[in-house]
Amino acid sequence: MRSNQLWKLPLAASLIGGITVVAAQSVAPQVPILTVLIVAALVAALGFGLLILALVVSSAWHRYGLNHGATDPQWMWFGGEPPGLQRLRRKVPKP
Repeated sequence: MRSNQLWKLPLAASLIGGITVVAAQSVAPQVPILTVLIVAALVAALGFGLLILALVVSSAWHRYGLNHGATDPQWMWFGGEPPGLQRLRRKVPKP
């Protein structure tokens, strides 16, 4: 992502958040706007925290796989290595 485009992500998040707050205010008009904003901020913070947690766990899982002989953690989804790599490993003896 280019540095001159970094402003688009916060702008989009703010606009989507604003639309969500307006919708929430119209669904529950008796709730003060400050309460709606606080709840929206807490939900956004929780979502961001879960995203960071998922990135850390995913990184640890991939590192574990690589340290225990996996070729690429993405291949764990397929239950094995690519067929070409399996043939190559059969041809080359391990030291």
